[in-house]
Amino acid sequence: MRVLMRRREVIATLAGAAWALPQRAFAQTPPQTPKLVRVGILLGGSLSHPTYVSYRDAFLQDLRRRGWEGKKLIIEERAAEGRAERFAEHAAELVASQVDVAVGTDSQAIEALKAKTSTIPIVMLGAADPIGSGFIASLARPGGNITGVTNQFDEITWKNYELLRELKPGIERVGVLYTPSNLGSATGMKQFVDNMRKWLGVSLVPVPIDKPEDIEAAFVAIEPEPT
Repeated sequence: MRVLMRRREVIATLAGAAWALPQRAFAQTPPQTPKLVRVGILLGGSLSHPTYVSYRDAFLQDLRRRGWEGKKLIIEERAAEGRAERFAEHAAELVASQVDVAVGTDSQAIEALKAKTSTIPIVMLGAADPIGSGFIASLARPGGNITGVTNQFDEITWKNYELLRELKPGIERVGVLYTPSNLGSATGMKQFVDNMRKWLGVSLVPVPIDKPEDIEAAFVAIEPEPT
């Protein structure tokens, strides 16, 4: 996983990205109340999913360790609950609420936030191909208002095939399940298919899944062809 770093406002924590502490204190100046900071989080799954809950708890614990209190920070959370049409709606709500920094937990969320604002800093998590997806200009200099971390699926494609080959030596036909409406999933599928065909010449079967009802049909689609 690679980490992208950009401007001074995106540092140590997401909260730090939204709040710049004063550089000097003057004795004659009365103490000022820290500004209220809003952090918006947009995810594709559920707020109650154990994985998200664990990440959120760790995030809040680190904020507390750094001296943040509830009166200083408001977290606005929006979850698409697996429904692609909700991303644009939730992204618009977060931008309208004037969050100081927005967090997209997957490519769909990042894409939706990017479409709604070019000024609010966006922290991306789990972006499969941020350059190919148009989120950033380059890993070294992302530019714009987006920074964060990337899974870099293109760098682990070969490892995926090695694992498949260990599980089934002599494999000749591979089914690739992906979600067309999810930019990260679609990008990762294309990279996998292009690379596998180029390197190995195996038969690859892209199988789209957009909803739970598609799963059964997907396994039928990747059943071995009759000989």
